[in-house]
Amino acid sequence: NKDLSAAVAALVAAGFSREPSQRRLTESVLEIPMYAPPPSGTLVELHTSMDKVVQRPVDLGAVFSRARPSENDGLLLPSLEDQLLFVVQHLGSDEFRHATGMVDLQVLLEAGVDLEMAAQRARQWQSRAVLYVALAALQSMLGERVVPNRLLQALRPRSRQLALIKTHFNIGSWPVAKRPTRLGPRWMYGQVTMRDEPLAFIAG
Repeated sequence: NKDLSAAVAALVAAGFSREPSQRRLTESVLEIPMYAPPPSGTLVELHTSMDKVVQRPVDLGAVFSRARPSENDGLLLPSLEDQLLFVVQHLGSDEFRHATGMVDLQVLLEAGVDLEMAAQRARQWQSRAVLYVALAALQSMLGERVVPNRLLQALRPRSRQLALIKTHFNIGSWPVAKRPTRLGPRWMYGQVTMRDEPLAFIAG
């Protein structure tokens, strides 16, 4: 992947270090960890996709067209709504195990993300169900003032899909996953339940 190699090279040139990967065979579809130079040592993950197996239909051209340069270094930053959906997809692929992701969602909401617009875009990205699970968990922490009930109801999956999701995840509470995460058939099942188009995932 030329774009990924270019991104790694740019970070290395900026002083970031690349740690030896435990998953060399799969890192191109998962993530490459990079660390900022001291004293911060901040972790930056380079992703080719937020989905570990079958990618959702994210229009990256549109993402770049909405992106704006940051004030500090000129790097392109996705719109708040796109950032929120990327965080949600990442949370979903890790079965909502990282509390940092929930903090990211709170920060994005405080920055002024338009949840209605994010919900509309989630339909295009086939991410409505995973967005529902994430926002339900966030509402349990921050309340209806932050995540309105009407929005959750609009995102709520159909009863059959919701029943399947509930066999693997706790809806509206934290932690979300009911069991420890282990990649394999059970993890795949959990991912299928949160897919707006489960047959596309299975076929992929």
